[in-house]
Amino acid sequence: MPTSRRNPAISRILIVLAAVAVGTTVLVAPAASADSPGASLAGSRTSLAGSSPAAPLELAASATTLTVDSTATLVGKPVQATVSVTGADPTGTITISQDTVEGNPVTLENGSATFLFDAPTAGIHTLTATYHGDDNNGPSTSEPVVVTVKMQAQATISAPVTSVWGNDVTVTGSVIAGSVAAEGSVRIQRAGSDIALAQLRPDGSYLATVPAAALSIGDGQLGVVYDGDATSTSASATQDFAVTARPSMTTVSFEPAAISYGKAVTATVRVTAAGPVPTGFVTLSGAAAGTAPLTDGVAVFQLPIALTPATYSATADYTGDTWTAPSSADGTFAVAKLGATITATPSAASYGTAGSIRLAVTGGQPLPSGSVVVTADGVAVGHATLTPTGAVVVLPASWKPGAHTVQLAYSGDLIHLPATGSAVMTVNRAATWIAASAVNAAYGLGSQVQVAVHGAGSVPVGVVAVYEGASLLAHAALSNGSVRLPLPKGLPVGTHLLAVRYFGSGLHLPGAGSVRVTVTPGASTVRATAAASGYGVPASVKITVSGALSRPTGTARVYSGAILLAAVNLTAGTATAALPRNLGVGVHLLTVRYSGSRTHRASSAVFRLIITKGATKLIATSSAPTYPGQARVSVRLTAGPAAPTGRITVRRIGTGSWTTTLRSGTGSILLPKIAPGLYRFTVDYSGDVRYVGRSVTVLVRVVAPTARPAPYYQNCTDVWNHIGRPIYRSDPGFRAAFDRDGDGIGCETRPR
Repeated sequence: MPTSRRNPAISRILIVLAAVAVGTTVLVAPAASADSPGASLAGSRTSLAGSSPAAPLELAASATTLTVDSTATLVGKPVQATVSVTGADPTGTITISQDTVEGNPVTLENGSATFLFDAPTAGIHTLTATYHGDDNNGPSTSEPVVVTVKMQAQATISAPVTSVWGNDVTVTGSVIAGSVAAEGSVRIQRAGSDIALAQLRPDGSYLATVPAAALSIGDGQLGVVYDGDATSTSASATQDFAVTARPSMTTVSFEPAAISYGKAVTATVRVTAAGPVPTGFVTLSGAAAGTAPLTDGVAVFQLPIALTPATYSATADYTGDTWTAPSSADGTFAVAKLGATITATPSAASYGTAGSIRLAVTGGQPLPSGSVVVTADGVAVGHATLTPTGAVVVLPASWKPGAHTVQLAYSGDLIHLPATGSAVMTVNRAATWIAASAVNAAYGLGSQVQVAVHGAGSVPVGVVAVYEGASLLAHAALSNGSVRLPLPKGLPVGTHLLAVRYFGSGLHLPGAGSVRVTVTPGASTVRATAAASGYGVPASVKITVSGALSRPTGTARVYSGAILLAAVNLTAGTATAALPRNLGVGVHLLTVRYSGSRTHRASSAVFRLIITKGATKLIATSSAPTYPGQARVSVRLTAGPAAPTGRITVRRIGTGSWTTTLRSGTGSILLPKIAPGLYRFTVDYSGDVRYVGRSVTVLVRVVAPTARPAPYYQNCTDVWNHIGRPIYRSDPGFRAAFDRDGDGIGCETRPR
């Protein structure tokens, strides 16, 4: 929406009031006229409160630019106009005037605005943009921009698609500009050249006559061109159009119509048409090729003598002349073939190897060509192509041994007729050869020899046998030309050269070969089991080595990593090995390695041995002191190869517990002073990494002393000199004089 403008007079009053409030001097311009809201401020000075006068305020000059996206358009197709205003950040509104009519105002955004100009009528229109100014910028007007608006013209054309040479042609159509008829004239064109003119009628239609002299024979297009005027665009339209020549008729004949191979043939071509006798050339194609001119409407061709026997057709094509259209005609004639004779010479053959028959076909000159087919029992079994020296027909390799009668058929060629004959072929049995792969067998497992018997013609059948010397080891019938012969499992270890014999069949001759068999020691399997054992107790592992055919012999060794723990000899494939007593507590992954023998290969297995903590024997003894002496409990542990370590605790409920560390499996604890009597103490062994803990009880006896008079101490010095410590209420010789604080302990400190 348009931006509201402030009245300059009101602006002047506001400025004066502000100046009075702050005690300054302001120069105020006189009010601008209502029809010039953006006029410059200039004029009088007014002094307030004795202040100095200031310079008058002035509006910045603005500049307005109008651009359009196109200066030429059609009725109904708007043109986009863009207005740009420069100055001191101009704001406010602009209007665009079309010719003398001013449009609605539009608010500037960032110094620019966009309009769509849509002229409702054709003609030349002038556009002008006016900026109305604001508080900081004066008004300005753009340079005028001229936009030409026309109506779109559409042209149509209608004429015959074809016309025979020599006839005038009538062309009709119309030119409409927008929704009204165009004015002026149109041009009729062919191949870009004007050939007729026509004036547009009031309804926009036209009619033009094109003279025959302006129409040459040929294909192309007719076109109408309207060049437009001040209010209409140009327009054009085309349509396909052709001028054809007068028709003609061509005939062709051959003399003679049927000939023998090598005879000459003449072809006669006649061309007729209405009016003058046709001229030009005739081209003959098909049985013979060539071009000849017409003489009185006739052309003659001499055909080649060496035409091969067949029925021929030829086409005569008349090319036409200036006024006459081309035409064509077909004709036929025949050439007969010569007779032929076939002879054959068979060769010797064996089953599976292709035999052959040499053929010769005669029949005059040129020599017969083509192919010969050989059949037996009505089935084609071979064929060959003749050469100047004859041909060789290869017969099937699958013919069984014996005599075979074959029929021969020559197919003929382009010059010669077919011919037939016969021959006898003798086929012998096919040779064979044996293929047997070397075998590597493990002792005791047995093995098989793969034998393949090869022969021509078909897969051999029959029996194959394997011998070692004169001993028959195995025999079996072939299946698909091969067989697996099982060898004895007990063949000794070593290399054996065995003979292979094929006994032949009705199609194949016998054959022989050999095969090398290498028997190596058989595989062995080690299995080891060991029960869990405590530390210090000898563990044992049961070892079983199995193998094919017989129980392995030899030595088995037990390793922990690279450390040999035990070695035993196998008896009937088994042995029990005793392991060292000092294996540590835990899980041991041990390896049993079988060294192998002549008949069995070495092998190994890993087994797990669990060593648990060992048991100990705990012996506890006690001294029997006389009160007030202290009892001592002595402990000794006996166990495996390593002395027990750890701690010993002596305890008694209500009395307390005392602990000491074992040294070399022994230890002792001095109990505190206890009253005379018989006491039961518990001795606990804590165990260590090798041994489990355990507990025993020990009886401690404290003997009561023989009665004697209590000592008498004169003072605390006497007490410390005799017993070297404070005296307790329970001690003999205790007197209340020694215990001044009544806590039951006298002479608590040594006198000085």
